[in-house]
Amino acid sequence: MTGFGAVPEELRAAAKKIGDTVGQATDCGWNGPSGDYGHPGVASSWDEFIRDLRKHVDFLKGKAEEFGTGLVDAARVYVETDTASTADFGKAGQGLDQGPPLGIMNPDVARRLNPDWSPPRDFPSGPNGPVY
Repeated sequence: MTGFGAVPEELRAAAKKIGDTVGQATDCGWNGPSGDYGHPGVASSWDEFIRDLRKHVDFLKGKAEEFGTGLVDAARVYVETDTASTADFGKAGQGLDQGPPLGIMNPDVARRLNPDWSPPRDFPSGPNGPVY
């Protein structure tokens, strides 16, 4: 990883923290009533509340897992993009080491990019200097 520093590692770490936090939150004891509340409606309401709460927690758990997966995917894309860019820039640099193709780069620019470059002997020129 050359261009993005620690970004992929930070994204993966954030995804892990999301997973750990979600795991802790969903591992809580989601129990219904455990005693006699005196009225059967209280116990059934408590059961209904816990069922609804579980649905919401499961929904939020799914969303959090989606976000964690998205962060891991983003980290992968950073690494793939950086690898591809490094390869592409390496190819471009090789072209500069060999000198510019005729008609594409001004020799003055080529010399600034690669001070050791000099135009070949058969480099086209006119009465006023090199032909670009």
